[in-house]
Amino acid sequence: MSFPSLKKFLLFASGINTNIVSDESMSPENRFSEENKYASIGASILLTSVVAFLSGSYALYTVFNSALVSSSIGFIWGIKIFNLDRFVILSSRKKKNNFRADIIVIIPRLLLAFSLGFVIAKPVEIKIFENKINQKIDEVNTLKSADLEKNERNLLEEIHKKQVNEIAFLQRKYYSIELVKKSNENYEQQKEKVQKQTKLMLEKLKTKDEIGLIGKIQILEELKKDNPTIEHSSLFITILFIAIDSVPITLKLLCKYSPYDAYIETQEENAIYLKSKELSDIEKNNNEIINMKKIDNLSNTILSITVKASNEKELTKLAKHQLDKLNEVNLISPNIRDIRNEILQRSLQNNQKKVLIALTPNVGNLQILSSNENGKPNTKN
Repeated sequence: MSFPSLKKFLLFASGINTNIVSDESMSPENRFSEENKYASIGASILLTSVVAFLSGSYALYTVFNSALVSSSIGFIWGIKIFNLDRFVILSSRKKKNNFRADIIVIIPRLLLAFSLGFVIAKPVEIKIFENKINQKIDEVNTLKSADLEKNERNLLEEIHKKQVNEIAFLQRKYYSIELVKKSNENYEQQKEKVQKQTKLMLEKLKTKDEIGLIGKIQILEELKKDNPTIEHSSLFITILFIAIDSVPITLKLLCKYSPYDAYIETQEENAIYLKSKELSDIEKNNNEIINMKKIDNLSNTILSITVKASNEKELTKLAKHQLDKLNEVNLISPNIRDIRNEILQRSLQNNQKKVLIALTPNVGNLQILSSNENGKPNTKN
C-alpha cells in the first residue's frame, strides 16, 4: 500500500469528511494540518482494532482450541472495535469556546473506551502471565493428584480388606475353591476399575488446555492476591490498554477548535435551521388549513342560524297577522259560535217561508175543484 493510499485509509478510519478538507475555500496550511491531525487519530483507531483482533483471537483460542475459528471470530471482533471507535470520533463534535459542552459530550464516549480497553486487556494479561498461571495450575494439579492417589490407596485397601473377609467367610462355611476364586476375580475387577478411573483423572489434570478462559482468569486473580507484583503489573497493563483505546477520543478533545470543526458546526446549524423552518412552515400551513376549516364551519353555522331566524321571523309575522284578525273578530262579537248558530237558525226560517209561499197557489186550486164536485157553484166576490 502506497503512502497516499495509507493516508486515505487513515483519514477514512478517523471519520473525517474528505470533501470538506479538499474544498478550495480551505487554505493549504489548514488542509495539511487537518489531514495530519485526523490521520493520527485514524492510526490510533487502527492500532486499537489490531490489538483487539490479537487479544480476541487468543481469548477464543483458549475456548475453541482452533486457530482458524479463533482468528476468524477475532477478526470480526477487531472490525467491531474499529467501527465503535470510528463512531465515537464521528459523533464527537467540538464547540467553539465551550469546553464544558465538549466534556459533557465526550464523557460517555470515554466510558465506552474504558470498557473496551478493559475487555481487550484481560486476554493479554493472561498471555503475559501464562507461565505463572501454568505453574499455579501444576501446583493445583499436584495437590489434586496426591489426593486422588491417596483416595485410590484407601479405596483399594478397603476393597482388599473386604475381599479377605469374604474369602475367610467362604472358606469357613463352604470350603469351596470355586467361590474363593470368584471372589478373587471380583476383587481384581474392582481394583482395575478404580485404577483406570484414577489414571484418567490424573491425565486430565496434567492437560492444561482443559482449563478454559474463565478458569485462567480465576487463577490470575488468585495470583494477584498472593503476589503484589503481579497485581501491580496487571493493573498497569489494564491501564495501558484503556489508554490506548482512549487515545483517539482524547486527541479529539485536546485538539484546538479548527476550521474543519467550524465548517461542520456551520453545516449542522444550517441543517437544523432549515429543518426547523420546514417544520415551522408545515405547522403554519396546517394551522391555516385548520383555521380555514373553522371559518367554513362558523360560516355554515351562521348561515343556518340566519335561515332559521328568517323562517322563525316569517312564522312569527304570520302568526301575529292571524292573531290580529282573530282579535278583530273577537272585538265585533265575543262569541263566534253564537253568531254562527243565529245565522243558521235565520237561514232555516227563511227557507221554511219560501216553501209555504210556493205551496199557497196549489192549495187554492184544490179548494175550487172540491166545490164543483159537491154541486155548489163557485161565486166570485
